[in-house]
Amino acid sequence: MAIRHVPSRWSSPSFTAPGRSVSLAESATRSFRCLRALLRDSSDSFSTTLYYQPPADPKNRDDAHIHFPSFLQRDLTPRLEYVELDAFQPQLHGPCADSLKHLVFRHRVAGTLMGRRYTGPCLLSLLSALQNMPSLESVAFDKEAHVMLGPAAEAELQGSLPDVVLPFMRSMHVHGTAEESVALLGHLTLPALADLSLSCARNSTEYSEALPAALAHTLAAVPETHTLHLAQFTGSGFHRYMRFAGYAAPAPGSAPAQTFDVMVDRGYGREEIVPNMCRELPLEAVRELTIDSQEDLSESTWLTLLDALPNLASIAVKGPFAPYKLPEVRFRLESAKSIQVHAGDSPMCRRIPTLRALN
Repeated sequence: MAIRHVPSRWSSPSFTAPGRSVSLAESATRSFRCLRALLRDSSDSFSTTLYYQPPADPKNRDDAHIHFPSFLQRDLTPRLEYVELDAFQPQLHGPCADSLKHLVFRHRVAGTLMGRRYTGPCLLSLLSALQNMPSLESVAFDKEAHVMLGPAAEAELQGSLPDVVLPFMRSMHVHGTAEESVALLGHLTLPALADLSLSCARNSTEYSEALPAALAHTLAAVPETHTLHLAQFTGSGFHRYMRFAGYAAPAPGSAPAQTFDVMVDRGYGREEIVPNMCRELPLEAVRELTIDSQEDLSESTWLTLLDALPNLASIAVKGPFAPYKLPEVRFRLESAKSIQVHAGDSPMCRRIPTLRALN
């Protein structure tokens, strides 16, 4: 766990605040007492970076003593802006400094069950803690995605989870199972969100149908997407990924700003992921489409994609096979019922988007 007092404007996770640096690498119980004493004896002008390095072996961890953020009392940490927490099963409860703006929460695998790694519950504790952090501007939730949910984690998803509104949240990163990602996004309202990064794997035989809808709910506030990138690629083992990345129209003299970056493990039913996502994501304003894949999209997928992009003006095919795939893409476009070669002034016809290959 890294706890940073940042007296000036926060810049990045690699920021190191000036002042003393303290490393706590003993047992969780002793480190917790040392940390409380250190904060209690520090003045308001104290500026430091605190690192908590828990034991690598989970049998030697004592997460019951890591009561986060109950030791981050408002009177002890009035200027705290950045917190990193890395634990197996931390106790997330209690008041926190109103000044906290950036939270990184990494949840470790809890153990093995019938020879398979499993992960424990954490969403109820996390959402409850977020209710005490009204000034948050960014959150990173990082949890092992290719593991099974333990019985307690399954039960947590079936229970009641609190709804949380974070009015200043602009950036969010989520990495975890599809089921937990859906639950987390479904209980957060982020009216100021400008950028969402999501990477998740299915944990059951099929993706939850709620994933696209949860993304649409979360992305409702982001700027209009001007450019859409689609990429299909093979990961390690069985896992095969589909990536959707959106970019807002660039301001004069600046690079396009990313609005979302969603990577999902296609797994079973991978042909349905593209149409299901495109039906829900806010893509009406997209003018440019980039495709990076050695595989061809099916005819039905192309139809759904084109219907979701009514203002599409150009398509770029990227990658080493791009020159050979352009004829296939044009054939798909010409075969699509919603795209016809423009003839006269018929309002029912759409022009075939311009095509080009990118290295």
